[in-house]
Amino acid sequence: MSTARPHGLSSWLHLIPCERAFAAGPEAPAEVAAVLCRHGLAVPAADGGLSPGPTFASRLQDVRTGPVGPSARSGALLHPTVRADAAAPFPAVHPRGVVRVEAGILRVYPDPGPLGFQSDQPRRYLCVCPACGGALDLYRLSFPGTDPLVAGCPACAAEVPIAELGWDPPLAAARFEVTFGDLDGRPSLGGDAVFPALEDAAGCRLREVHVTL
Repeated sequence: MSTARPHGLSSWLHLIPCERAFAAGPEAPAEVAAVLCRHGLAVPAADGGLSPGPTFASRLQDVRTGPVGPSARSGALLHPTVRADAAAPFPAVHPRGVVRVEAGILRVYPDPGPLGFQSDQPRRYLCVCPACGGALDLYRLSFPGTDPLVAGCPACAAEVPIAELGWDPPLAAARFEVTFGDLDGRPSLGGDAVFPALEDAAGCRLREVHVTL
């Protein structure tokens, strides 16, 4: 369980392949989702996706709930697997958070630091434009087109594919991710029994990437 986060920050834990070029098989997302459900980190959602499961809060963050009954409103937090009193007109409580498994879409994972842009010295991603050699600062780039991973160089206006540039520090990128979002602090599943099971289901070695915004 992690410590509470500063007000307004949202922390995300992404499990992505160690090898950037890894392409997940067509069955991988469903098999990974099944592992998450077996370990209680997720439950099937009505929209066909996933929702936080009964062990999500205890493994990844402080226990905080959605709609709650009178006992919770008086100051006591209900465990996410506990339902409000059946006689009271309140729905079941659920842990706050996001769970998703996605494959096939290239994404990048820039992380300003443990406190996001409120960190004392937010992490900067720097490199040079392959067209003109001008300096590029990831957080100062504009994206004039429809592709969120193609920026415009401020010096020469060349299109620069940010996922392919040699950023310092390296910018994490992947086409497969297991994501846990809206978390407190920066928790880890590295020592959890679910981690090797997720690697087996995904068919690759995974690494953790945190993003706090």
